[in-house]
Amino acid sequence: MDDDKSTLHVYVNLVQIPVLILNGSLHQIPRIPDGSFRVTIDGLGQIHPARIRLEGEDPINLTLLVDRGSVKDDPLWNDLPKSVEPLIESLRPRDHISFLAMDGCTARRYGPDMAPFDADWIRQTAKTVTDMVPFSGKKQTCPRPLTYWEMVTYAAKKLSQFPGRKILVTLGPGAKLDQRLAQDIHGLLTQNSITMFPIVHSSAMTINIPYSVGRQGRGQTQIVPSMNPGVDTDAVQAMTTQAELSGGILLGTSTQGFGKSLAQPVDFARGRYIIEFPRPDKLPPGIHYIQVEDGHPRDLIRIAGISVPIAAPNEMQDPTVEHGTLMATKEAAADSGAASHGSAQDFDEEKPPTAATPPAPVAPAALPAPAAAPPSTGPDVARPVAPKSPQPDPTDITGDLQAPR
Repeated sequence: MDDDKSTLHVYVNLVQIPVLILNGSLHQIPRIPDGSFRVTIDGLGQIHPARIRLEGEDPINLTLLVDRGSVKDDPLWNDLPKSVEPLIESLRPRDHISFLAMDGCTARRYGPDMAPFDADWIRQTAKTVTDMVPFSGKKQTCPRPLTYWEMVTYAAKKLSQFPGRKILVTLGPGAKLDQRLAQDIHGLLTQNSITMFPIVHSSAMTINIPYSVGRQGRGQTQIVPSMNPGVDTDAVQAMTTQAELSGGILLGTSTQGFGKSLAQPVDFARGRYIIEFPRPDKLPPGIHYIQVEDGHPRDLIRIAGISVPIAAPNEMQDPTVEHGTLMATKEAAADSGAASHGSAQDFDEEKPPTAATPPAPVAPAALPAPAAAPPSTGPDVARPVAPKSPQPDPTDITGDLQAPR
């Protein structure tokens, strides 16, 4: 009997970076010639993509997060069941979606962590979400008020467990964000290639965005946009910064345009350019900043981040380890291959993990019936009845959230 066991280590050599390109009117620009793209990492040496294509019909994992904690936004979010129709039309059978909502005191998840696309389920869930009563903070008591960024963190961690293109759409006014938490959320979004699209009232769109320096990582190579998360206390500005650093954009909306705004993140994702190139062979662990230009300085270019495992030096020298093609540095990097533009190839869809089905409970053996009590000769005495324990709410995920540090 052969007891030899082998261990398979998988490292990513082909990097795929989604890039959203918009013109001054925030419209996507199709059919950009491949030769117009200029890609650099850490500002050193130009990378010639091995392939450039539109994202197209790549499967999408979408989380919709609704903040019901603000009374002023109610007229807008109450239209969710009607306004969700354009979003349904933009999704495809291979896409998945999840619904999260909060009212300022309670957080809820409707359905599984990620549900296969089903139009009727989306409509019904949208109506259920709007039935949440906003927490006013006056007539109710709340052990610990929840924050928008707690929910964003929870949603991003759940999304990180699934493959494919990941999009986080939030509805609500957001919240203030300090520097430490901004760094954590920035890393969580970019390392897992999650693109964030906050949707807010259009009156809150005019802001200025400062940036600060990011942290270094270990044990993996992280390729992120060449800007770092902002330090700001304004809610809308914080949402804008995190969205753009993750490859998305803040979207303003109104009652009339709410339906279109809901579908816009998916439409933007399908029109993104996927830039593929072999990982440079001299790219050490840590954070590396990528820049993409298309020859038009006024275009708005937003790049999603990505994190890939890399082999340790001893594994690189191991003759039993087989490695794919890496991009050579310096002069060879420029000759890594001419860019080609084509449609997305078919590939086997990786299914999201599913929880194992627990075994059915075994009924206990029948006990003998108790003897009948003798009839009472005295007055009727009410027997105390033990109160029933309240049934847990399967949608309540408040206990799964962690307060910001």
